[in-house]
Amino acid sequence: MSHLRLLSLDFDGTMIAPWEDGRVEPSPDLLRCLGRLRSAGVVFAMNTGRSLPLVEDAIRLFPFQPDYALTTEREVFAWLGKRWEPVGDWNR
Repeated sequence: MSHLRLLSLDFDGTMIAPWEDGRVEPSPDLLRCLGRLRSAGVVFAMNTGRSLPLVEDAIRLFPFQPDYALTTEREVFAWLGKRWEPVGDWNR
């Protein structure tokens, strides 16, 4: 685990399953594992076809804040503690 620096995870259908009633109940084991990895210095990216506003909606449902969001299959944003910031000129 000490060599792992970045974990980039697909979100829809992987981190959360499709839901019908608007609730998401992530596995407590998964959340503990993500917390341990973050404590070890691992950086997290969430990959999704969602737009950034939909990423924010999803994070309200799934209680884990990624360091980066890769949205609409191509744009990259970094979480700066209070807001998302585009990464460099990539998004243009």
